Amino acid sequence: MIALDAHTISAYAPMHAAAFGPRKWDAGTLAEMIDRPAIVGWGQPNVGFALFQISAPEAELLTLAVDPDHQRQGHGRQILQHSFEQLPAQAVRTVVLEVAEDNTAARRLYDGFNATEVGRRAAYYPHPTNSLTMAGRVDALVMAINL
Repeated sequence: MIALDAHTISAYAPMHAAAFGPRKWDAGTLAEMIDRPAIVGWGQPNVGFALFQISAPEAELLTLAVDPDHQRQGHGRQILQHSFEQLPAQAVRTVVLEVAEDNTAARRLYDGFNATEVGRRAAYYPHPTNSLTMAGRVDALVMAINL
């Protein structure tokens, strides 16, 4: 696992695009983000990465992207585990994240870290079958993981 910076982050843009499709962040966006003082991230080359925004004692998981060829093999769990081991050095005690209510794979992953639901954003995400109207939108669950 490597710490991400402005020189390494661009290699992870194709993984974000493959994982998120039209909601992807391009290399320029990722580079701008990682250059901000409060943004940290770790990645596994050619597999995936996670980015966090720190506001100690909390950090927000901004994105977790695993290349589709490597999904459901435990890589997301490894990336998060490594990240969660690093974040306390930044005075982080809690990680906050949001996840689409219908994203059962991600919810299962976060449940493995004892995530608890602390809020909900109604109709936050467009549903892939109907992204232009409020009908078919999916709630975002706001979750917290204590480190």
